[in-house]
Amino acid sequence: MQRPILIESVFYILLLLGLLTRHGDVLALTLPLAIYLCVGIYYSPKKFQLKVTRLLETKLVASEKSAIIKICVTNLGDDLEEALVEDVVPDGLDLVEKEPTLFSPLPTGGEIVLEYPVKGYRGSFNF
Repeated sequence: MQRPILIESVFYILLLLGLLTRHGDVLALTLPLAIYLCVGIYYSPKKFQLKVTRLLETKLVASEKSAIIKICVTNLGDDLEEALVEDVVPDGLDLVEKEPTLFSPLPTGGEIVLEYPVKGYRGSFNF
């Protein structure tokens, strides 16, 4: 949220400065910022509602054996052009293959699934 506030602040400062000094060059500097803000507002999702579930393939896993963790994200709101899904692996568990990250568009009613294997030693792990 910090980036839009910074851009809006610079936009209003340049606009006010241009109007007070009556310099067209300073006013022209506000145009790209105004376009950037308008495009951001136009493409922002109107209704942001996601359903996220995390499933483990089994409740109990033997020590040093891998288990698959599955994260399902369902979009119940408007289309999302970009959705970044990241999971934090608890201390004591090791990733077997890849980082638990997925970047994908997510249309209305769509679902993206992130699966990754982990293994660990004996113990209980909280997600």
